[in-house]
Amino acid sequence: MSEQIKGPNSELHTILAAALIPLIQSLLTGFVVSIVSFAIALTFGKENPWSWLLWGFLLPVVGVWVFSIRRWFKLTDWLPYAEKVTNIDINRDGQIGKAIERPEPKKMTITVRDIRDQGSLSVMKYELPASDEQVLAFAEGIAQGISLAEANWIGPSNPFTRDEYRAFRGELIRRRWVELANHKSTNHGFQMTRAGQAVMREIVKTYSPTADANA
Repeated sequence: MSEQIKGPNSELHTILAAALIPLIQSLLTGFVVSIVSFAIALTFGKENPWSWLLWGFLLPVVGVWVFSIRRWFKLTDWLPYAEKVTNIDINRDGQIGKAIERPEPKKMTITVRDIRDQGSLSVMKYELPASDEQVLAFAEGIAQGISLAEANWIGPSNPFTRDEYRAFRGELIRRRWVELANHKSTNHGFQMTRAGQAVMREIVKTYSPTADANA
């Protein structure tokens, strides 16, 4: 007889685990606490001991229920499941469903001419927090005139996830290769500086497989 193979956490996606067990736990806890509360009220002569019985039951029931449901959501990792069912990127991380666990991207070391506003040139090596493919895709996109809007770079059909792109863009800002499009407002997004554009052209020229063909 063949064994039925279940996926991870599959036993948690049942009415028993999601509702009945938390309900039973909540009711039992409320029952015990209410009896203890009622006994305390009678022992110390509290007014209206029945209210102690009532609230001693209701408060633990609600508290344990909320705790159990939150724990169930955490254990079942419900958000990726909901995204797959609705086909909507609910948390806007650029992926629908559970994120594919990727090895930590290596840092690409590039050698380019550091072009400053004064026009001085020097050959420098830089480490960028992205893979070779991501950096090259970004450089080629910039060379084609694609803006820095996140929608152009984040998602399954684009080279970055949201966190990867923001980390990468943050490094470019730190190196003054990217700046605010309007320094008086952050609502206008970002743009490449002249130095940044020159660096991207250098990357395409140096690292693109088609660089020789296009030369």
